[in-house]
Amino acid sequence: MNRKRILVVDHAEIVGGAELYVLELFERLNRERYSVCFVTSSIALQNLIKQKGFECELFTSGRLKTANPVALAYNVFSTFRKLKSILKIRQSDLIQTNTVRMHIIGALLAYILHKPLVWIIHSYDFNKFLFKILSPIPKTIIFVSQSVQQGYISVIPKNNKTFVLTNGFNFDLLKMVDRSFVPRTYSVNNTTKVIGMIGRIERQKGQEYFIRSIPLILNKYPDVLFLVVGDPNKNQMDYYEQLCNLVKKLGIENKVVFSGHINNIYDLIGGVDVLVAPSTGDESFGRILMEALALECPVVATRVKGYTDIIEDRISGLIVPIADSVAIANAVNEIFANPELAVKMVSHGRKKIQDNYDLRESTRKYEKILVGITG
Repeated sequence: MNRKRILVVDHAEIVGGAELYVLELFERLNRERYSVCFVTSSIALQNLIKQKGFECELFTSGRLKTANPVALAYNVFSTFRKLKSILKIRQSDLIQTNTVRMHIIGALLAYILHKPLVWIIHSYDFNKFLFKILSPIPKTIIFVSQSVQQGYISVIPKNNKTFVLTNGFNFDLLKMVDRSFVPRTYSVNNTTKVIGMIGRIERQKGQEYFIRSIPLILNKYPDVLFLVVGDPNKNQMDYYEQLCNLVKKLGIENKVVFSGHINNIYDLIGGVDVLVAPSTGDESFGRILMEALALECPVVATRVKGYTDIIEDRISGLIVPIADSVAIANAVNEIFANPELAVKMVSHGRKKIQDNYDLRESTRKYEKILVGITG
């Protein structure tokens, strides 16, 4: 059998949920049927891809959001030329793009070179006019959640080329989770509670409101450690500094740890008593909430798209208003005060993940899509 060659293109600077989503799908794909090469701008993602046993090439991509038409034309042409060269050398049978910038360039490549294209849409920020113009080019458009698909329903109705394929959780990994990681790494004793917030450090993720909730939690439960997990993008360094200064201003330096990026995220979640997801803007999918519930960790999340796809208030977690530190603190305090509610929510939440977000089922659906395109 001749293996079909897939070129996966992603220009993200850091490893996020979108990148992990795609990588996990390919990890379980039939490698006798498909060979995969990733193209990325992120050295961290390249390292992770190679650890998983896939080929990967680094490239740089010029910005498309520029008011200078000459710079725009140059960036489009130079990125197109680089990817065309890689595509030719790799003799790829199919292109899959993972970010808006690459959806645009990928559509040009697919149209000119007559290659089948798959878009995986992770966000709501694809310009609707451009989406409508370019969407006839890909053979298949995959949305990572019902909420994301709904965001584009006005420009592309549901049809036989659009699919919703959510993240999935690999339940086989549960037996490998090291629940001693958090107490061992952060010198936490048996009586200390640990609250975690995991995500890129950027304004939309809402770290500020998590930090502002901390004194209100400590007033009732003084023996708590707070972990802020994740790295800032280059353009978010000012925000990161503001967060550090806020921690100092509130006098909680000895209670807060900025851990940076952590690879073994399941080990971390497995040692956390509550996970808080305080995003201030719509999310494509609540991946971190899915992981927390699978690991039986109680969650507090804001009422945004993506999160409410997974969390039912007081059934599988607690939902709080956006940008409300008092509500976050009250929710965390309620979980600590009412362990029966916490047990009920994680039990219901885990069952929901098992029934609806199993990675094996997601991979099976994805492979069926590929078969429909490549034969």
